[in-house]
Amino acid sequence: MPKVEHLRINRTVITLKEDEVIKNFKECYQGILMEADREDMEQLSKSYWEDCMLVSKQKYDTLFRNGMSMMLLGDQLGQTVDRYFIDKKKPKHYDTGDMELFVVIDCGDHCITIKEEDVQY
Repeated sequence: MPKVEHLRINRTVITLKEDEVIKNFKECYQGILMEADREDMEQLSKSYWEDCMLVSKQKYDTLFRNGMSMMLLGDQLGQTVDRYFIDKKKPKHYDTGDMELFVVIDCGDHCITIKEEDVQY
């Protein structure tokens, strides 16, 4: 016999404009480059160029999967994401599937949705 369950989902949706994502990206990279040792500058420059190419192609899901979530979200939204994952680890939520996270990037003519499993940091 079929089973119907009505589950309450705690869905966190973070929505921000693409301009904000790009601004956060540039500010964070600027800080990283300013603090870099001379020995690290070449590799950082290559990484920056590769990441800039992903930004220009709007491949934000790849950047999030590559661990740049906090860099793209900025401090305040980064704290929201951090709090989300801390809360999700609590026993009442752990592996129950009752919490979801999405990041929506408004690009003007379309939106890009980043799923929870792609939010790495």
